[in-house]
Amino acid sequence: MPLTHAKPQSLTVEGTAAYLDVVRLPAERRILGGLLVIDSLGQPIEFVHSSVELPHGFMWAKDQAEMLAIASLSRALFDACRNTPSLIAVRDEFAPVQFCKTEIAPTIPFGQVSNVPTDDPKHWSWINSPPTAGMPALALFEDLKRRSLTMEPFERIARGLSEVYGTAMTEE
Repeated sequence: MPLTHAKPQSLTVEGTAAYLDVVRLPAERRILGGLLVIDSLGQPIEFVHSSVELPHGFMWAKDQAEMLAIASLSRALFDACRNTPSLIAVRDEFAPVQFCKTEIAPTIPFGQVSNVPTDDPKHWSWINSPPTAGMPALALFEDLKRRSLTMEPFERIARGLSEVYGTAMTEE
């Protein structure tokens, strides 16, 4: 005889979220980048990674070279991603907000998460226009917050980059 049980309501909301992060390796003059796409449950959908060498020499200002590399790496990761996420998140250490607005410039909701040990929504700021009522990105964002998935995916990116690039992953 089958056991009767209550069927849960849908556990997922529509859409996916992309988390974009970089690891700077100054001694190697290289930056590693990862883009992790997850659903509202935090289940991985896709992981894309790449690396870029920093331009160097007397003609390059350090910050200028790093920002150029981050922009180039971000575009390469976006181009390689097969999914179209509903929103994108970066850590506040990723790059300055104005740079993100002008150089990364995705057309979907793009947020920056403060690297604090809490998922308090006040530690999330929108770089471009936030999702509005009725947009799948808003329901997805609320679900990710509720499930404490605002910072944790960045840890997965770091582990993924470490696995792919091995000992070169050691940040200095």
